[in-house]
Amino acid sequence: MGKKAGYVDPDDEKIKKGQQALIEESERWKGASHKERQQEREVKKAMKNRAKGGRDVDKGSWKQKAAGLVFLLGIFGIGFFSFVASVWDFVIGNGIVNIDVQDTANLKKVLFGGEPWLIYCVNNETINYPLPQVLEENARTLWSNLGLSVGVLQCWDQTASGRSVAQRFKLNLRPPLAFVVANGNKPRVLGLTGLSKVEDIEKKVKPALKVETYRIDTLKKWPSLCTSRRSCVVIGHKQQAQKTTAMNVLEPLQSKFRALKMVTLDTSF
Repeated sequence: MGKKAGYVDPDDEKIKKGQQALIEESERWKGASHKERQQEREVKKAMKNRAKGGRDVDKGSWKQKAAGLVFLLGIFGIGFFSFVASVWDFVIGNGIVNIDVQDTANLKKVLFGGEPWLIYCVNNETINYPLPQVLEENARTLWSNLGLSVGVLQCWDQTASGRSVAQRFKLNLRPPLAFVVANGNKPRVLGLTGLSKVEDIEKKVKPALKVETYRIDTLKKWPSLCTSRRSCVVIGHKQQAQKTTAMNVLEPLQSKFRALKMVTLDTSF
């Protein structure tokens, strides 16, 4: 029997290939199959569990380190860690500066530069003696609290001027001797006997560190308060308001320029 016009034979080989290609193309349009999506989820889950396991290992390592420190403490005792602390203190120093009496430029900076210094004096006999414990333990604290540096100086050795520091400022000619110098003023002798706390030192040195503005009301005050200084600012005024205005501007600068002396003068006297 002949085939009708327009008849398509479903068993034709070309028709079958076309159907198969259409099915494959439609699968690509649909995206991944359920099975493929399930496999992808399992892979992601496995990776996540692996990462979590890595974090657990890190936590475990920290716990092991902590346990190791406790183990060391148990074996060696507190003395071991005290030894480590002592070594660390030796490496970073105790905050005390050794001042070379022959270094003229630095010595002048310490004595006349205006910055606060607590000087502990030694000679050839005492240079190797232990320093007062209150200084060794609190030098850094004094710097932190007051901006006060602590130095060791051979006060009885001859300087470039031909005199010792003790002779220059008419201080004791033998140990013990300690003094505070600040603001370009003459040294103030500091007795360390009986001092065991940093608060004791701070209480004694604070008056010497205070920055003050002095009033000149007699001619006799000029040499000691101004003209004998390396630098001096005179605030002249006729009225109190003028003085107050100038002081409001200049006083905040005194703590920064400590060697600079500041005085007030009533020009109408």
